[in-house]
Amino acid sequence: MGLATLAVALDGADYISIWKCIPPLLLLMIWGRLLTWADKDAPAAHLPRYQLNMANLGGMIVAYALVFLLPMSFWLLTPIVLVILGAEIGIYLHMRNKVAGLKDLKQRFEDWKKGLKRAKKSDAPGAVAFVGKGGATMPVPEGESPDRPAYEAMQTALTDPLRKGAEQIDLTPAGGEGGVAVKYLVDCVSYPGPSLPETAGPAAISYIKAASGLDVNERRKPQKGKLKLTIDKERRESEVQSAGTTAGEFLRLMINAGARTSRKMPELGFDPGQLATMKAAVVEKGGIILLATPKGQGLTQLMHGVMRGHDAFMEHMHAVEREVSEQIEGVTPNALTLTATADEEFKKVDWVASQHPDVILVDKVESPKSAAVLINYALGDGDEPGRRVYIGMRAGTSAEAIEQWRRVAGNDPRAIQALKMVICGRVLRKLCGACKESYTPDPNTLRKLNMNPEKVTTLFKARETPIRDHKGNAVLKLLFNFPPADRSEMIA
Repeated sequence: MGLATLAVALDGADYISIWKCIPPLLLLMIWGRLLTWADKDAPAAHLPRYQLNMANLGGMIVAYALVFLLPMSFWLLTPIVLVILGAEIGIYLHMRNKVAGLKDLKQRFEDWKKGLKRAKKSDAPGAVAFVGKGGATMPVPEGESPDRPAYEAMQTALTDPLRKGAEQIDLTPAGGEGGVAVKYLVDCVSYPGPSLPETAGPAAISYIKAASGLDVNERRKPQKGKLKLTIDKERRESEVQSAGTTAGEFLRLMINAGARTSRKMPELGFDPGQLATMKAAVVEKGGIILLATPKGQGLTQLMHGVMRGHDAFMEHMHAVEREVSEQIEGVTPNALTLTATADEEFKKVDWVASQHPDVILVDKVESPKSAAVLINYALGDGDEPGRRVYIGMRAGTSAEAIEQWRRVAGNDPRAIQALKMVICGRVLRKLCGACKESYTPDPNTLRKLNMNPEKVTTLFKARETPIRDHKGNAVLKLLFNFPPADRSEMIA
């Protein structure tokens, strides 16, 4: 019998039917494609990838073993294979719905259909690249890699904020609405970023955690790490913080955190008279100076800038801070946890005072006993001269800062006696002098701003259209959707 013979007739029956072989082969191809999709989707949906792969593959083997081993008709075996395939699909979707939901699948299906109409997806790298410990750029996942969707979601979340100079980027789970919301800060002003789908968002968070050396499987306890990344050939240093919430996992990136607090005292925005007063206060020994800003308005920048006004080589200085974001040259850091109790704070402050430094900085005082130690230290006791103490506070006005100090100190006469100065600062964004444009303000708006409409006839705003030359060509493109700024300043 020749090898080309595909079927042998015996008593009018065929041993092999070509047409009946086609449906099982098509089902096998579809089944294999679904197994590949589930293998890629399981990590993004936080499902056990290995166990599901083994179970799904085992179901397919069992189904086709029945086809070849059981003496049943074709019309009975084919529905059995379909039932096993449908059972696997139903079980997987049920598990996925309990963990990550199914809302994003429709959009992913639409994207897949669009992908069939265009060329194969490019494997080109995105704008943001991660830098490994050795200084080499981490490889970009290929188009068919399970990490590719997470990589693309990360590009969506980070590219626009980083190009706009974001100093903080938050990826927050949206809870019942699904997905992950992106929010970022530029010059202490919050802006909404692009939203990520329900599975792509958690996958992007896991991708960033893995690149930062954090435990990807730990999604409840707070974790911290460091990450270097580049965008448009510019390298950025970032601090990565992750924590679990009731709605899902939260991630925060602090971009170039040290650079934001590295300014010296003359760079804090004091006018000439204020700067002269500050320089005189630095030379003067003794007394307490309160350093206050509203929340998110540069308190750390103000405290560190004032400390840099002292001579680090001639003076012995200590700092007590809840979270040491940057070590100031010549200042001994003494860290407290963010959840430190009043007694823990007192022990740390009391120990620092026992070292007799020339200057003490405390970023927050909650314990009356700590306040008493600092008052005595600032006023001096007997033969001991008074020494300088700086205390940080979250307050919107100088009066509010004094009221907070009075409450925590308790003993008003000595608390006020030790108080030498209150500095209340805010971060203001300056419009670019080259591109700002003037406009005539509404009189009612001026009155609300406590301005006289008869005297104030012109205000300035951010330019909304490009600057053009005499030929009408744009000479300055608007890159941002918020007012351009040449820099932020602490205005005291």
